[in-house]
Amino acid sequence: MAQYPCFNYKEGGAGAIILNEQGAGAGAARNLLEFQKSSAQVIDVPSIGLIDPGGGFAKRSVTVFVGDIVAESDLIEKYLCKFDKDVVITKISINVDTDTADGGTNKQTISVKRSTDSAEVVGYTTSASNPGVSQDAWQDLGALGNTAIAATKYLYVDFTKVVAGLVISGLTFQIEYTLVA
Repeated sequence: MAQYPCFNYKEGGAGAIILNEQGAGAGAARNLLEFQKSSAQVIDVPSIGLIDPGGGFAKRSVTVFVGDIVAESDLIEKYLCKFDKDVVITKISINVDTDTADGGTNKQTISVKRSTDSAEVVGYTTSASNPGVSQDAWQDLGALGNTAIAATKYLYVDFTKVVAGLVISGLTFQIEYTLVA
């Protein structure tokens, strides 16, 4: 059954309200939809079908609550998130719901990796101060590498204790990324 656009909003219809059948050829890469204000793009849907607020595929973020990490956390691997489109990771931060103990001797090494090849995206060792990680203070994990994540792939985290390790309560990750056009 063919789909026909329905332009009469008071009546029922089948198919999309607005239908743009681009096909192949010279016009195939045009934006499907674009809104402008004073000749400046405000939002568009390019030919790949992803909403692009303001041009340049603005940063997006996902917040993942991991929970409590015990001091003896070696070999724990936790799934963080899966991406439906190709992305580039731009920043990863953590937050905890309770100050940790003194990190002068005991620490945790947090390693965020991509599933494609288990390459490390970012590694972070908790602070050697008291507390090792402060409550409700988002901590940027630092410089990133291996930031390209393919569609259907995911990020995971593993923990390695330093000396006796460090209990981390209410661990939350915030992952910022951009979509690849």
